Amino acid sequence: MAERMIVDSRGEQKGTEACLSIPGVVGIVKRAQYVKVKTLTRAGEEVVLEAEGFLARCVQHEIDHLHGILYIDYVNELYDDRKGKKLKPADANPILAHRRRLPR
Repeated sequence: MAERMIVDSRGEQKGTEACLSIPGVVGIVKRAQYVKVKTLTRAGEEVVLEAEGFLARCVQHEIDHLHGILYIDYVNELYDDRKGKKLKPADANPILAHRRRLPR
């Protein structure tokens, strides 16, 4: 199966992301404001998807999952999703210890 590919991206947005893979924790992630993605339908037909804003953020987040990347791979600080407070190093470090350092 062909890989999903981001063929174009523009702009920048910075915002809060969370994931069911890491419940109760959020982080601030920079993403492109606009993406154009080449992918396949269930029938195997190639399609191009264009997305802006929040949808572009979601598309990039999910494509990262396909490559084994989590949003924590992009962040330096994590926050409690209910209180909005920065997690103490003792609480955040076990989570961040499992991330891969990616270029920004």
